[in-house]
Amino acid sequence: MKKIILVITVFILPFFVWNCDTNEPKEITDEFSDEAVKSAVYNGPKYPSDFFNEDLSNVVLNYISQYDVLTFTEPATDDYNSALGYVYIRLNELSLDTNKLVDGQLNEKYFEYKWLPDSTINHSPYFFRVHKSSYFEGVEFFGASDMNKFNIIEVGIINYRPFTSQFIKEFFDQLWFYKHYKTGGAVVMKRTVSENTNSYKYTIYFTHTVFGDYGLRDKIRLFKGEFELNKSSGVSQINYTLVKEVLGNGN
Repeated sequence: MKKIILVITVFILPFFVWNCDTNEPKEITDEFSDEAVKSAVYNGPKYPSDFFNEDLSNVVLNYISQYDVLTFTEPATDDYNSALGYVYIRLNELSLDTNKLVDGQLNEKYFEYKWLPDSTINHSPYFFRVHKSSYFEGVEFFGASDMNKFNIIEVGIINYRPFTSQFIKEFFDQLWFYKHYKTGGAVVMKRTVSENTNSYKYTIYFTHTVFGDYGLRDKIRLFKGEFELNKSSGVSQINYTLVKEVLGNGN
């Protein structure tokens, strides 16, 4: 398995939207009407039935991350002890007892370590994960601050071969899922994968909801995210477009 270098994408978008392109694309049909958007947010489902998902109920998932002045990265390694070292740093930051840490899943994507509280601690278990560099490396988040400056961002290089439509779909599905499985008002309305001679494109339509205070209506924003992957170089870019804003229910 060759290494994958790509960026996990932050889909939490409450601040940058005012600078996104708000021209409604030709795709705006009944499929994305105001009523369809509101129904998706309030009635579900959160994502299509064939969308990547994982049962993370009653646990706290924590992908190990590092902060710098301008960057927010997730380290990757193929070394078990190095991965464990990253987790110990996070345990110290959270003031958690290292003696309660046990091995979790080990697969081609990540190392996992579980922090399991005993009966005297009223806290959900933590699942700490560190990306395997043989699968996913060079991770850098981009979010509100970056999207205020750029519309198209180069997000990294995928070295995995061969590419398939199924791989592309699951890979980008899981990026959205891990950021939003607990986010209220975040719903996937549609996602597609297309392919041409030179590239793959993963397109996702999803909502972000700002719930109003008492006496105010919710504000729902529909976004279009387009990941384009160059087959030859493995370089991937993301382009976000604010499709429309919809006033939701009153409070």
